[in-house]
Amino acid sequence: MTAEKMLARAREDLGLSGRPNVVTRWYAERNGSQFLGGPWCNMAITCWARHSDNATAVLPKGDRAFTVWHARDGEGLGRWHAGTAAEIKQHARPGALVFFDWDGTDSIDRIDHIGIVEKNLQDGRVQTIEGNAQPYSAPVLTPTGWTTIGQLRIGDLVIDPMGQSSKVTGIHPKGMRDIYRVTTASGQSALACDEHLWEVTTRDGGAPVVLTTMDVKAKVDAGRRVRLPALAPVEFDAPGAPPAAPYLLGALLGDGSLRADQVKITTVEQQIVDHLAGLLPEGCEFENTTRKSYRGAVTATYLVRGPSRWKANPLLAALRDMGVLGLRSWEKHIPETYLTASVPVRLELLRGLMDTDGSIDSIGRAEFCTVSERLARDVQELIRSLGGNCNVHAKRGITWTSPAQAEEQPGRNAWILRNIYLPENPFRLARKAERWVMAKKRSGAYHRRIVSVESAGREGVMCISVSASSHLYVTQDYIPTHNTGDVCKRRVRGASVIAGFWNPDYEQTESWMEAIVNELPLLKQGDQGPHVRTMHHLMLARDVQGLDGVGDTLFAPAHSAGIRTLQTAAGLEADGVVGPQTWPVLLAVR
Repeated sequence: MTAEKMLARAREDLGLSGRPNVVTRWYAERNGSQFLGGPWCNMAITCWARHSDNATAVLPKGDRAFTVWHARDGEGLGRWHAGTAAEIKQHARPGALVFFDWDGTDSIDRIDHIGIVEKNLQDGRVQTIEGNAQPYSAPVLTPTGWTTIGQLRIGDLVIDPMGQSSKVTGIHPKGMRDIYRVTTASGQSALACDEHLWEVTTRDGGAPVVLTTMDVKAKVDAGRRVRLPALAPVEFDAPGAPPAAPYLLGALLGDGSLRADQVKITTVEQQIVDHLAGLLPEGCEFENTTRKSYRGAVTATYLVRGPSRWKANPLLAALRDMGVLGLRSWEKHIPETYLTASVPVRLELLRGLMDTDGSIDSIGRAEFCTVSERLARDVQELIRSLGGNCNVHAKRGITWTSPAQAEEQPGRNAWILRNIYLPENPFRLARKAERWVMAKKRSGAYHRRIVSVESAGREGVMCISVSASSHLYVTQDYIPTHNTGDVCKRRVRGASVIAGFWNPDYEQTESWMEAIVNELPLLKQGDQGPHVRTMHHLMLARDVQGLDGVGDTLFAPAHSAGIRTLQTAAGLEADGVVGPQTWPVLLAVR
């Protein structure tokens, strides 16, 4: 047994993530299926100790999954050290078990996490092996829209980069940490702590790697090209059929007039008019109100007429219910229900917007322009939710004139979406759609490039683990990020978060009795066989009550009740199951 063997086994699991995994499966086989999806930092310590022949030193009272109990084990041996800088500097040796309280106390009962010391830095800090985190306030995308990471619970669903739902399998508070804002070339940004994990590529055609925030910062600051993964169109839990045809709504938000008493659209594109006519609610139709101005200019306008003057116009009613009727051009926005609608609905909505207020040049560069900042941001979110991206630019200092206003007057700012990338054609109008198809295919890599990682203060953080095979989920601004890696990275810790530590005696040897205990199986009510007979007679030898007339071949309810009594007396969890922690009690191994 040596500390180096323990550390060598721990290093083999660097990068291990997700649940269940090889550690939780191994632990569950020994101690019960309830451990498959549990927090596994202490299970990993147990696994490493068992597989490096260090169980006697590291696990004096058997397998441990609960960090507080493991800390108490060291305290009971007289090996506990408080987590002060002086104690750490003087006594924390490689292989020491170090315990953390993210609230900064030295209380064993408040311990949240465990790691193993790889190196004492001799300045009150240690290098360890552990996990990662995001702020509680960080947005996370779910099948029903946005929430914050602090509101998530185990079993909740989040969105992964493939656009599919993934289950939250673990929640891990990490206390106060330094926070950084990670920003991409398209203006996307997300907050994460210094040790949060990111899956990135660092060269064209290179394989993805997982880096901490600080690793990413170092590469970006050095001028290296670091890119995030691509995002597929998001599959939201759509509530049902939209109240109005999505292309129709998009066209009205683009070139429509949404007065409280009437709706009309202005366009010279007959293809758009013909398509919209087929999307109007039953009983509605277009009335061509095109007229010439006194200077001869033609304003091609189409008014939406209802079924009759005695019946309500169903389109006006639908737009009123969505909260967009009566909005002026600079007040327009996309109703929330459409931002989380199905992929086909969102794509048709975007095509209605792009056919009217969008443009595309001869080499395929597409733009969208509006005087509503909110609509511009909504369209950007719509594009991102469809697996695309774009930049938003403000054009200020605009002036205007008219036949009735010869002098220039200040106008409203224009909001322009540029560098639009999308895996699907965002146009339906033939003359624009053809240019998109003929344009050189773009990968969207420009938008995913990280351009800065800047300090953003301190905040309470937590990390989550998710069921997705990629271990990724989608955070703020549709940025894909990594879930907890738990034992993925060497870390440097100081006294502010270390509650205490203890040094296992790696020089001792395993007794013959403890070797037997390590080979005994897990027994529970209903089991049969020779090991049940052994358990039965050991219970009789320990004067366990309630076994009169009970056979020794079947693990009966009376056995379970007796085991719980023994476990309670020994300070163990009283679950009635005989495993690595309970066999020593039966064998009187202390």
